[in-house]
Amino acid sequence: MAWTNLAKRSLGYCIPKSWLDVFIDNSVYLYNALGGSGGSALNIVPNSSFENDVDADGIPDQWTRTLYTGGSGALVSTDSADAKFSYKFTHPGGAGNGGGYLTSDYVTWSTFRMLGVAVSLKCSVAGIKVIVRVKFYDKDKAFLSNVDVYTSTANPLVWALIYAKNIDTPATARFAKLELHGGVNDTAVAGDVYFDFAQIVDAEALPGYLPFTDSSIAQAEVNTTSAIFVDVGAVQNITIPAGTKVLGVSITFRVGAGSTGPGKVRFRIGTTYSTELTTSSTVNTTGEAYLDVGSLQGAQSLYFQAMDAAGSPLIYLSCPAANAKFCKTPRIVSDGALGTQAYDVT
Repeated sequence: MAWTNLAKRSLGYCIPKSWLDVFIDNSVYLYNALGGSGGSALNIVPNSSFENDVDADGIPDQWTRTLYTGGSGALVSTDSADAKFSYKFTHPGGAGNGGGYLTSDYVTWSTFRMLGVAVSLKCSVAGIKVIVRVKFYDKDKAFLSNVDVYTSTANPLVWALIYAKNIDTPATARFAKLELHGGVNDTAVAGDVYFDFAQIVDAEALPGYLPFTDSSIAQAEVNTTSAIFVDVGAVQNITIPAGTKVLGVSITFRVGAGSTGPGKVRFRIGTTYSTELTTSSTVNTTGEAYLDVGSLQGAQSLYFQAMDAAGSPLIYLSCPAANAKFCKTPRIVSDGALGTQAYDVT
């Protein structure tokens, strides 16, 4: 079906039935072009930043919402990553409860195109469960299967971009839908999950996320027996470049022999604390802790912190030079071919 243009009629002429048929056909054309039940769909996710809610029902147009038991969802205009609005799900806590999920309209999809998924995400607590799912359909829009391109209970507390590439796609997939789960009901952690800019993208490296490296952060191995977080090592005097958003620091750590753990490490600037890294292993583990530094520009003092919940065995921490990175926007890369999902500022 194609769009049909109509010529203007002179005043006083009635509207023939053929015109009414065209009105109906053109409406169906628009509906299909926006991912309706016909054979057509856009090759991008409509209303990907949740800006449109024409019927004012609190659900973004061209998305459907499903709530878990006890959950709620709302458009939010006070905190967004793209344009004015984001969408927030709230998990009340408790077994069997959850937040909810949004499902997009159909988009075109093919194994012959290099496609990926980009979603902006922020959580009020890291341990709430989040899933970004792609649902695949054949040429007749019959459901085939789905794949979770992001699933985590260690989520970003600042706006981060989830970028999924090398997505495992059924050979006969020709359409897809995105599904954004905030506060999945198999994890009883209360909190809020914010989504913004959920889109199908070309699976190429996204530009504009180059880090700034500050080699002045370096800490030889130190340890503590404290059961609560305490400062360890030397003060790290750094300069945070103007306009940057996130500081990521790679920390190597382990618990001492005999510890039942868990051992935890992090860093702080003033009374602002990074995400925590946890281990119960006596073998060195390296992870990246990160901190929103949007309000911490210029000269700053950074302190590493460590603790061992057992209270007496040691927790060891070190940070080699040139392992601190600044970036303007955090990105979490999910690679379906490698089976990896990791925070990335490189």
